[in-house]
Amino acid sequence: MLITFAVFCVIRAPKLGVTLYADRAVVIGQFLSRTVPRDAIAGVEPLPALIWRDANGREHHTPISALNVWRDVERAPAELRNEIAEKTRAIIDWARAGDNAFARVPLGTDAAAEDTEDPFTTLGL
Repeated sequence: MLITFAVFCVIRAPKLGVTLYADRAVVIGQFLSRTVPRDAIAGVEPLPALIWRDANGREHHTPISALNVWRDVERAPAELRNEIAEKTRAIIDWARAGDNAFARVPLGTDAAAEDTEDPFTTLGL
């Protein structure tokens, strides 16, 4: 059983990712893939994960496994932190460009965050 699981993970791991289309995001995870309508997105968590609501108003959290590569991001190497922050910023920018609740939330301005070299402090999460 363990060997079967390992083979599944090895085959599925290179496919992890998120593809952003004009009207939806397709998140490919380790075990499941999920299509999230852009208009349903209510936010982006710093994991990162998409927060969205279905047609019944239920809130869902869809983690983006491809960017969840380091559990304790505070201790991750700077290069990895920068890359994760850059890709998370691209997802946030894409989501904010849509016609959804997340796009209508005003961006906070934190002058102190802009003075730091930590890429995660400027994500607006």
